[in-house]
Amino acid sequence: MALTRMWNGYMSYFKNKPMRDGVTYLIVIMVALAYAAVSAVAPFLVPACSDRVTKLYPNPEFDYKNCLDDRFKVLLFMSLRECEQLRQLMFSVLMGALIGYERRSPDRAAGIRT
Repeated sequence: MALTRMWNGYMSYFKNKPMRDGVTYLIVIMVALAYAAVSAVAPFLVPACSDRVTKLYPNPEFDYKNCLDDRFKVLLFMSLRECEQLRQLMFSVLMGALIGYERRSPDRAAGIRT
């Protein structure tokens, strides 16, 4: 009963073709959550890489680890570098949402200072 009410409430957001649009959005959200979950636990799923390429004049600001760009099936064919970028993106979205909620709760505009 509650599940049916929740599904009908979700489908009420879509006006043109509600079944097609609702299912498509639901699939996209589920795939995004799966990638977010896998990237969050990626350091625990793949062994750490230790191979370093030695250069004659290495750049200390650049990471020369070759294994960061290898794709792994367990990471849904993402590389460790892409997982790190996705974790940073998720963290920034979470912090932005927290700041937006904090600014909205006392009915203050976010403004340029935020």
